[in-house]
Amino acid sequence: MSNLRLEFPSIKREKEAFDYIDEFVRSKSRINGSGGIDKYKDYSLWLGMTINSHNGFPMEGRAASSTYFVVDEKDKIVGMCNIRHYLTEYLDTSGSGHIGYGVRPSERRKGYGTEVLRLSLLECKKYNIKEAMLGCYAHNTASKKIIEKNGGILTRVVIDEEGIDNLVFKIMI
Repeated sequence: MSNLRLEFPSIKREKEAFDYIDEFVRSKSRINGSGGIDKYKDYSLWLGMTINSHNGFPMEGRAASSTYFVVDEKDKIVGMCNIRHYLTEYLDTSGSGHIGYGVRPSERRKGYGTEVLRLSLLECKKYNIKEAMLGCYAHNTASKKIIEKNGGILTRVVIDEEGIDNLVFKIMI
């Protein structure tokens, strides 16, 4: 599955990025690993915020992070990932951790999730992360399996703000 690659966002992907978001909205699926792109109507504003965060200047109260599109061999965005360079107190206590990732609904069940997480873990090395923490909802069996396939070891369970169990894993890099 090495036909996927991480690509730093650029203005040329604006239309495709909004198509990506729209697919999640239409399927009523939660958008993960997008670096907050779904909260912006102005792609240029999101892109500027993403570049600043990548360069170590995150919004107040946030960890510096790098967001990437995951692109397939046909040059289509099939997913996104967000790698936090370090953990804030919130990222640690909530179990959100270092990595958020997602695969667009039409591209699921193709093994992409496992590869997206593998690529994300490789990217963590650039930020000297030796033990990545990440979480998934207990009811999300697919994500749990993906994390375990990538070496995830369950360390704790946290109940989120909505009262949902969040499994927290660590992966040695």
